[in-house]
Amino acid sequence: IVDLNARSRNAINVMKEISGFKKAEVFVHPSGGPIINPERLQQAWTRTLNRENIRHRRMYDMRHSYACYYLEEGCSPGYLSSQMGNSLKEFFRSYAHWITRANKDTQSKIMRSATPSATKSVAKMRQRRGAKS
Repeated sequence: IVDLNARSRNAINVMKEISGFKKAEVFVHPSGGPIINPERLQQAWTRTLNRENIRHRRMYDMRHSYACYYLEEGCSPGYLSSQMGNSLKEFFRSYAHWITRANKDTQSKIMRSATPSATKSVAKMRQRRGAKS
């Protein structure tokens, strides 16, 4: 089961009305049949991006945008891999570098928001660790 926000659920409901939702396909050709020709799907994608004034990207790239955005927001890799239909191993193979980057960004935010006394305490702890090594 893929979780959808309210905006996405609304878009799917609109498409259900347009298509009559007779079959498993939600996004269909205006005639009501499935979209069979990938070239036409690509043309529709490009027209939509142009109409919305969005820089061109391949449809497939949206998977990567989704994963990277939510990793940076602190979302669990396990949850994201299940939403994307990937095994956790496959997910980590593709996105491990984003997890590391997101963790560093989070650490920086925490350190910037820490009180001066807390920052000094952390620095002292690091000095003590260095002295013991």
